[in-house]
Amino acid sequence: MKNAFLLFFVFIFGFNGHSQTRINTEKLKDYLYCPSSNTDALEKFADALDGFQVSLTIKNYDYMGGISNRFYEAFEADSTFCDALFYAGRAALFTENKKVGIAFLYMADSLSGNKSFEFKKVLADEVYKMGTLPAMELARKKFKELIEFFPNNPEGYYSYSLTSFVLNDFDEGLMNIDKAVQLFKIARQEENVKDAYLLKGMLLSSAGRHEIAVKVFETIPDFWKMDNYKVFYCYSLVSLANGDEKKLKEAKRIYRKINNKDIIPPDFKIAFTVFED
Repeated sequence: MKNAFLLFFVFIFGFNGHSQTRINTEKLKDYLYCPSSNTDALEKFADALDGFQVSLTIKNYDYMGGISNRFYEAFEADSTFCDALFYAGRAALFTENKKVGIAFLYMADSLSGNKSFEFKKVLADEVYKMGTLPAMELARKKFKELIEFFPNNPEGYYSYSLTSFVLNDFDEGLMNIDKAVQLFKIARQEENVKDAYLLKGMLLSSAGRHEIAVKVFETIPDFWKMDNYKVFYCYSLVSLANGDEKKLKEAKRIYRKINNKDIIPPDFKIAFTVFED
């Protein structure tokens, strides 16, 4: 969370002027995971951070490549400065050099000594988006580290569960999503509880535990407009139908409401052939 506060700090104290940069460098250390005592590194970091925040604020990412380079220059001035490397990676993600960005994020996480939830989460999320099996295995490794080093944060458990759809270990995913639900409830994050129940229903459906899956889906009708909800709910209903016309009729009604049928998993499509006219 320190880096989130860091961006807020920059926003409050402004973006302009050399004297302002000096003020930033004096106060930056409270917001860093790897504080640097190198004046050159801190000034370059503060300069790049100003540009990074402005780019995010005005939603113009044309200069993110240069900003990433500036952050990296701060890291070159102090090779222990993990925060500079992290932001070099974050800025690079807005460019065509996303793999470089991920490499920087990985290095920053390694340098941080497992002190930053944010470093691991951003890295794992970006790797997860790549979608390949090796990437998913790395993402899971980092999500597992989130659970190990930040056991009271539900996001690690929730994110770990997402990887089960690719790695096909749904019981593992269910165990972690139940923990996420528990922690979201303790934190009174009701919207996140609902999201976790949706993921639980999808995992149950994928694992073939259709009766429980249907019961879960019926408790979260707020997701009716989401295609993922309809796809997995429909699949469990069809799987339970076994000639039951009432269940088949309800499943067909849901199937027809799926807007983007391209997201239907190949294994599900076989079951959905009963709906073909």
